[in-house]
Amino acid sequence: MSGMSVFKDREVLITGGLGFIGSNLAIELIKQGARVTIVDNMLPKQGGNFFNIKDIEAQVKVNISDVRNQLSMNHLVKGKDYIFHLAGQVNHVDSMRNPIQDLDINCRGTLVLLEALRQFNRSGKVIYTEFTQERKEVEPGDYYADITKMKEMVKWVPRVSLEVGIQRTIDYYRENRKEYW
Repeated sequence: MSGMSVFKDREVLITGGLGFIGSNLAIELIKQGARVTIVDNMLPKQGGNFFNIKDIEAQVKVNISDVRNQLSMNHLVKGKDYIFHLAGQVNHVDSMRNPIQDLDINCRGTLVLLEALRQFNRSGKVIYTEFTQERKEVEPGDYYADITKMKEMVKWVPRVSLEVGIQRTIDYYRENRKEYW
């Protein structure tokens, strides 16, 4: 991102912040001058790993809690300018084996967070992820069909090409395999 960052000196909460996406978001937000708080429940096999934030550990606040915990969320959302909601159960095998738990983590967790925001931080801006259908038809104007709209919306310009980005990601995982497998 070039120029002034909209996140400079802003309070940011990242749910699921110790996972791959959340931790990389935290790293980028710290670079842009944000004050970052991470919340993660560290459930086994959900992706949370302190190794993911080792380079910024001293610059972020980490709260080990669950988005389903209303008291925690009530406290954590206060004063936040941006809330990135990335927490959730994402393993489709686990969702088929235990659909009630999947629903509880993903739906109740989101509702608890939204209720905390309704009560304690109505001005916070929420950015969340959503699930996509694997074989979804491309619809005109759909962000999944047209990434340029999403780039314009968040004023994001990639530093390298898609091919270079993919290769760097592969190289990184090869080099750090022991930390992820």
